[in-house]
Amino acid sequence: MGAGMNVPEPVQGSPAGEADPEKLIVLRDSKDPAGPVIFLTRRQWCALLRRIKSGDYDPR
Repeated sequence: MGAGMNVPEPVQGSPAGEADPEKLIVLRDSKDPAGPVIFLTRRQWCALLRRIKSGDYDPR
């Protein structure tokens, strides 16, 4: 990854009342650990990875 790019970082936990944390992927911006988090189901996570690998989010 290029300089200055943010890297999603997995974090522990889940929002109150949400699904079992074993079934969620929780991400945050590694440059802002106290910032917001994103909760994805495993299905959403896999879809996101497929799109990244296919170049859909290529910053070039």
